[in-house]
Order: sequence, then C-alpha cells, then structure tokens
Amino acid sequence: MVTTHSCGILPSFVSSGFQVQLAKQLSSVIHSGNKCPWRKCYSKKVPRVRSIPTTVVASYNYNIFQDDQDRSRRKVQPGERAYNVKKPLGLVLEEAEDGMVFVADIDPRGNAAQASRGDIRKGDILVAISATFGDEVWSTRGVGLPRVLKGIQVRFGDEVTLVFESPVQVESRKQYSEEFAAKRREEAREKFGEKTVVDPVTWRTVPISELNPRSKEESGAAAAFPGKKDDIVPKYVKIYQENKDSPKQWIPSSDDSSSSLEPAPDRSGQYILLWSLAGIGLIALTAFFTLR
Repeated sequence: MVTTHSCGILPSFVSSGFQVQLAKQLSSVIHSGNKCPWRKCYSKKVPRVRSIPTTVVASYNYNIFQDDQDRSRRKVQPGERAYNVKKPLGLVLEEAEDGMVFVADIDPRGNAAQASRGDIRKGDILVAISATFGDEVWSTRGVGLPRVLKGIQVRFGDEVTLVFESPVQVESRKQYSEEFAAKRREEAREKFGEKTVVDPVTWRTVPISELNPRSKEESGAAAAFPGKKDDIVPKYVKIYQENKDSPKQWIPSSDDSSSSLEPAPDRSGQYILLWSLAGIGLIALTAFFTLR
C-alpha cells in the first residue's frame, strides 16, 4: 500500500502518524513557496516585480526668453553677420553663465577666419546655426554649449551657417525686450486694471502691490543703484572689451593673396589695333610692288 501526495509518493512502510505530520509540513511548504524535498522544482511560482527605473531619460531646457521668431526655423535676415564656414570651424567655443555660447579663441588660419576675413572676433556670441537640412537656421540663445556642438555635428554637408552678434548688440536687444515687456504690462494694467488677490490674513480683496510692498522697494533700490544688478559681468563681455581694439585675426592663404592682387589691365584693344596696322601695311606693300 502506498500513499500519494501532491508533492510525491510516500512509501508504504511509513507509519500513519508520521504520514499525517509530514502531510501538514508539505502543505505548509506548498503555501510558503519553499522547495519540495522530493522534487527539484518550486511548488509555487512567485512573479517577479520589476523595479521602476528612476533614471532621467531626457531633460528639456525650454528657453522662455526667446520670442516666436527665435524659436522657429527661419531664414537668415538681411544685415545679420552670417557666414558659411566649412568643417572644421577653427573656433574655440565656450558657454557663459547665462547659457550664451561665445567665441573664446579663433585660429587665424582656420576656416572661420578665412570665411569671415577676420570679421569674427573673440567675445562674439553665436546666436544661430544651420538646421540639419536646408538653408534655415535655428536660434542658439541660451541653449548651452552641448546643444550647439550637437547641432553643428549633425549638420548635413561640409558647411554650416553661423550667425554672430557682438555683446553690444545682445545687450541692446535685451534692453529693448525689457522695455517692451514693461510697456506691455503697463498697457494691460491700464486696460484691465491692477491684478487683485485675496489677503490670507484679512480675507479681503486687495491689489497685489499692497500685498507685496517689497517689490516696490526692490524696484526703487534697483533704480537708485543701477550698477548693483550687473555686478556679475558675463565672460564674453570681458573678452570682447579686451579684444575690441586688437587687429583682425586673419592670415590670408595663398588663394586669397592671389585673388586679392589687382587684375592685369585689358590689352586686347591694343593688340587689335596693332594687327590692323600690320594688315594695312601689308596691303599697301603688296599694291606698291604690283603697280610697279
């Protein structure tokens, strides 16, 4: 006589009391998920739960200071300092504290110096580069150095369009944007009234200027001490001021030096006149010997 169990077959010589005790142990083994002593397998499979990855897949650096024209792909506008430069560029680019990418150094014999004929200087800010395909450019204002280098690397072809601005132009543009934004806020305040909020202490509706009187004090302090806000000068401004009066960093190549020479004067008219006189003299000499 043999006694069967879900975990195997027990021999008949095992006593009945030991069979009952062993059956209880086996049932607990089955429910607990441990290994069965008579079978090389698991009596109960426990599904594995994968851990949720916590690494950042992608990050976005959305520049809120760019307008619609800067965010969109556009053509090079007239008056911009745009150059078609072959790779490698021959430039040393660095990133400033505000995310602007500027020219830290330039090779006088490099492609950028030859394409611009020395117009690209140290401290100039790279404001746009070519898109991956086509003639359009993308803005690089405040996007950082890694994105700029990646955009230049994935550009299709051997040439890339670079658009530069001097720090003076960038500061004037920034000042114009701030004045334009202040004007728009003033117009909106006159049209719709001043923004009101609920005071959490008195539970009454008050203008936001009364709730935050510190903003007026800070604005008054900024007006009283205009230089205090700009204590941290960007690095490209310092480099541009140091190299503003320096000569152009450009060494003409052999092709440029030959093309820069004055062209030879056109002597085709003189040759025509000489051959005409020679022909007339030959005709006169032939007629003289014939009539003689």
